[in-house]
Amino acid sequence: MQMNSTKLLILGFLITLLGGCASSSNIEATGNAAIADDMSIETITVSNNTGETFDGTDVVSMMRDAAREQATKYGLTSFGSASAYELEINIIQYSKGNAVARWMLPGAGKTILSVEAKLNDANGITVAESQATESIGAGGLYTIGAWKRVFDKVAKSLVGDIAELTGRSEKAQSSASSSRLNKRELLRVQGTP
Repeated sequence: MQMNSTKLLILGFLITLLGGCASSSNIEATGNAAIADDMSIETITVSNNTGETFDGTDVVSMMRDAAREQATKYGLTSFGSASAYELEINIIQYSKGNAVARWMLPGAGKTILSVEAKLNDANGITVAESQATESIGAGGLYTIGAWKRVFDKVAKSLVGDIAELTGRSEKAQSSASSSRLNKRELLRVQGTP
């Protein structure tokens, strides 16, 4: 009897541990506007629509920096492109959470970030709308810092959805990045800055 209780307790712990994170994202093209093949995210604007401030945490800057980093990783930032787009991100829910509370009582101390985004073309026409949410509701001390990581995860979901919508996969972007690096090296060898 004692052995079964122990196994049940361990099983419950593992389910809580593995089921503590949740994420979702979706993107939809809007209207009849097509996204240009040579599109580039030139501008990223972020607004905090939660109506709250977060004890010195600049959620707007954190989201903008994470989105810019992901756009660069996916090769969606060819500045000077003829097809300049704006990514407009609205933070609609954020809770910093607490790792100790998550460890003590799964569901308490939940970290959550939820955003809505629009991809606008150079004429300001919205060509795609997206939503992404990341939450961490359970886990132990290994979830310390989750309040920062949710920004990277949400940015990866948003920008990854745009890359997929435009036909630019991670694999294609890694080879494109490598190709750009090779061109830069060639230019540097030839003496061109």
